[in-house]
Amino acid sequence: MFPSNIKNNILPLILLTFIILGVFIIYWPYVSIIILAGTLAVVLYSPYQRLCKYVSEKRAATIVIVTAIIILTVIITFILSVLINSSSYLFDMSETIADWLNTLPHIGFLRGSIFGSSLSVITGLIKNAVIQAASSLPSFAVQFLFFLLSLFLFLLRGRELVDDFFSAIPDHLQAVTTQLKKDIVNTLYATYVVNLQICVITFIIAIPFFTLLGVKGGIVANATLASVSQLIPTIGPLLVLVFITLYALALGNIPLAIVFIILGYVLFMFIPGSVLKPKMMGKRVSLPAPMMMIAIIGAIATIGIAGIILGPLFATLLVSGYRLLIAQVKLMRGDIPNTSTIES
Repeated sequence: MFPSNIKNNILPLILLTFIILGVFIIYWPYVSIIILAGTLAVVLYSPYQRLCKYVSEKRAATIVIVTAIIILTVIITFILSVLINSSSYLFDMSETIADWLNTLPHIGFLRGSIFGSSLSVITGLIKNAVIQAASSLPSFAVQFLFFLLSLFLFLLRGRELVDDFFSAIPDHLQAVTTQLKKDIVNTLYATYVVNLQICVITFIIAIPFFTLLGVKGGIVANATLASVSQLIPTIGPLLVLVFITLYALALGNIPLAIVFIILGYVLFMFIPGSVLKPKMMGKRVSLPAPMMMIAIIGAIATIGIAGIILGPLFATLLVSGYRLLIAQVKLMRGDIPNTSTIES
């Protein structure tokens, strides 16, 4: 026989469980949008709190969201305008590389014909993406409105939800959940703030770099590619470096290609990835670079462009959850004396 208090509470718990599952199923197409709004709310919560000292909570949330949207809109508009205006230049570079590869002996996947056909496929994909985006504007508008409302609610009531959730966790697991919260906040800070700072710094460095090397007609385009590539650690900058180096070789300028390989690696890969990011992040995020790449690429393939943000978050939860689980098991077995080891 069950105790009377369990008997009285089990039916409401079952009912609530079915309600939550039903809502989750209905809103499944918007789950990634809700999660994305929640991640951005974590990053924007600090300026929101400061602003609440001077204005009401709703007005502070509105100001923070509008400011963030304006900044993101300006950045995205700038990137798209540069790439669109420089599209002919970038495709000329690609055709030059393809023609140069055609003059070389056939060496497998680097054949110029394959490279050229790949460009045609990419061009077709871009055109199809533009057409699909134009036809999906009403759906995108609904999703964007859903995102804004979710972000607004997370700023207003997100802290209360988090506190209520973690207050229900048993005391002996508080150290574990505290560390998980720290890992989530630190990962989101790195994903949003540090990556944005790295992109801006890379763009500023790239402008004089390409100018001094005498690159004509595509200084801003190349700098933008180098900057945006920082969103995908290691692989992104490497692809840009290989692309520009191949273009220099296609022009027959071997000294310029060597300079690109050496200085390009230092400026666009070593300094941003090995010097600036660790220094700006300190010891907040300790995900290995290969795992970060796997997380981002896998998340992009699964849930789209939002994977750039959600991929590192899921990887951090996986790694932190594994480490904390092992620490908790050791604690239960008596291998470690107290929960301070978990928090380290």
